[in-house]
Amino acid sequence: MVARGRRRPGWRGAGGRYRQLACGVSTRGEICCASRSRRWPVLAPVPRAPGRPLGQRWQRGFTLLEILIVVALIAMLAGAASLTLGNAGRDERLHAEAKHVAALLGLATEEAVLRGRPLAVRPTDAGFEFLELRSEGWRVIERDPLLRPRHYSDGTRVTFLDPAGAPRRAGRDPGVVFAPNGLGAPLLVTLQHPAVAQAWRVRADAAGRLEVEAAERF
Repeated sequence: MVARGRRRPGWRGAGGRYRQLACGVSTRGEICCASRSRRWPVLAPVPRAPGRPLGQRWQRGFTLLEILIVVALIAMLAGAASLTLGNAGRDERLHAEAKHVAALLGLATEEAVLRGRPLAVRPTDAGFEFLELRSEGWRVIERDPLLRPRHYSDGTRVTFLDPAGAPRRAGRDPGVVFAPNGLGAPLLVTLQHPAVAQAWRVRADAAGRLEVEAAERF
């Protein structure tokens, strides 16, 4: 069964005569066209492509599942980039803090000479502190803006080592002493952080020369 369609005006054939087409859609979904002129052959049925029409397939857009997958991939890539940049930033901050510790040790050596009395540094449970020898004994320097006690709450671990490499424990002894003549005992201070693979070490010799170097975690 073929439903008759509309004429297509303005279609001229040979001799200027109009040729009329009758088009329609069969019950099976096929498009059929035929000419009313005997000189025009009947066109074969044009089969419809299976599935959705082409226009509808291109116009349907993205599904919710596809959008969620894209969002998840973007979040994963952003998280990986953030983690990489975060670790790099921690390593730079740890290196900078090692340089800061070296500067403080150098300052303590100079202050012992300027004050004419021994100074010392010793480890604590959360960092380290400087001490000054007074008439009543060793006292922690608390009010000095530079030599005040240092405490780390971000996970940074500071370890004082003796020349043999053994850790020095926090205690009541003065620790490493800086003499008024500018000399002191050799000292090793290691800084490390759980999220940073590289540790940093401050090395001081008896003459007060300081050096910051990379070290292995322990």
